[in-house]
Amino acid sequence: MGPYRSHLIFQESPGDAARRIAREQLELPDLPLSEPKVVSEAYTPRRFPDAAKHWDLEFLFHGELPANQVHRSVAWLELAFVDVRHTGKSEIARSHEDILESAGFRFGED
Repeated sequence: MGPYRSHLIFQESPGDAARRIAREQLELPDLPLSEPKVVSEAYTPRRFPDAAKHWDLEFLFHGELPANQVHRSVAWLELAFVDVRHTGKSEIARSHEDILESAGFRFGED
């Protein structure tokens, strides 16, 4: 599932943030999560080519549950699985396709 994302709250650890996201955004307080994969990148944002480099530090956690246990959280008006192998990068909000790629997902053609 995912990606679901958030900035860290002051003095919050990445693991605590991942559990908060699972609880608040997915209503899954007991979702088992992997250890984080840490990704650091500096780039010029595609949406703002004249901007200075932007730096991201990402903590990527992996969690799974059976499809029959997935429910719609009240945090979302719409929540659905998307097969990114058949999805173009331009369909990903706020240019966050890089996060999915860092997590090991591969996109179809744009």
